Order: sequence, then structure tokens, then C-alpha cells
Amino acid sequence: MAQNGRGGFSRCTCYAGNSMKTLHISVEASLKKLRTDYIDILYIHWWDYMTSIEEVMNGLHALVLSGKVLYLGASDTPAWVVSQANQYARMSGKTLFAIYQGEWNVLKRDFERDILPMARAGGLALAPWGVLASGKIRTDQEERRRRETGEKGKPPALARATGAELLMVERMACLGRTLTSAQWERTETERAVVKVLEEVAAKVGTKNIQAGEWIGCLFSVRC
Repeated sequence: MAQNGRGGFSRCTCYAGNSMKTLHISVEASLKKLRTDYIDILYIHWWDYMTSIEEVMNGLHALVLSGKVLYLGASDTPAWVVSQANQYARMSGKTLFAIYQGEWNVLKRDFERDILPMARAGGLALAPWGVLASGKIRTDQEERRRRETGEKGKPPALARATGAELLMVERMACLGRTLTSAQWERTETERAVVKVLEEVAAKVGTKNIQAGEWIGCLFSVRC
């Protein structure tokens, strides 16, 4: 950290990515904000492709030894990286990744190609996110209604918010379901999948196609 000659703003280096310094700074900041002295699971949410696997695992292991972190997790990281990282940890007596977090739903099943076999072979727990596909598991009628009313991907709660509440939700919710993608409408492939979910829901007697998603996952596609 450096300060300019006029005593103005400070310049910071190595405050991003997965370097040992970044891990130390982010954990210390999180402990202070959470008002606790340890973290149950520390996830690496972004693999920077610059910091070596050895440095990352050494830095994470140091945090575990210090008692500030109990378990390690990897999020949205390629299977080969997690496998190589855990192999290094095993060979050098370091702490392994114990859990993997990634996007997994009936519309996006990349998770099943590499992550599931890796987790099964390595004994990792799984914590899927985006299981409802950012609201894209919806009927044609619902999508048409949003298009006609101009609601598009915005949640209905936003339209009802006023005053301070509006200021709070606007920053994250104003984009609605376009927060992670500008395409709020479903693709033809996604529509086709949802059609199948509607058929599954009808067969089991539920009106909620999101419930049909999990029933289909369990009994039809054998997730």
C-alpha cells in the first residue's frame, strides 16, 4: 500500500485474485464484518488463472491452521483445477477442498459432465446454485404476460416498492432477471425443456412446473 506525496488517496496492490495476500486481507475483513473469529466454509469464488495452485492451497491451508477457517470450498472452478489442487494438497499434507459450489438446474446441466464425477471420485460435497434457472422455468403464458405488461424480467415487488425501500432494491433488483444475463426471455431449447416439465407436472398432478423439475430430475433424467 502506498500514499501519494500530497497525502491523498492510497494505492493498493494485490487486492484481487487468489494470492496469499488477497486471501489474508479478505478473510480478515470478513471476520471483522461478521463479528466472529472463524469462518465455517471459505469458498474460492473466482479462479484467477494467474496465482499458482500451490500458492492458493498453501494460503488456504495457512488460514485453516490459524483457526480462522474450518473447511475449504471451490465455486465455479473447472474440475481439472479442483482435482489438481486437491492432489497437491494430499501429496503435501495440506487441507483439501471439501465442497464444490456450482450452477446446476434442469436447463443447464454442464455440472453433470465433469463436476459430478470429480465430486464422486474425490468425496466432495455439493452445493448447487441457480437451481431454479434464474426464473426461466416458467410457462409460455407467464412469459407472454411479462412481455405484454412491460414487466419483462423485473420482479413484481420492484413495482410496489416506494421511498427508501425502492432505493434499497433498485440497485440489485432493477435489472430483475437480467442481472446475470441481458436475455431475460427463454431460448427455444429452454422452452422445449419447460414443455416437458409441464407434461411431468400434469402427470404427477401439480400445477407448479418448478416442482415438476425436481420430480423429473429424480425419476426421469436420474440426476
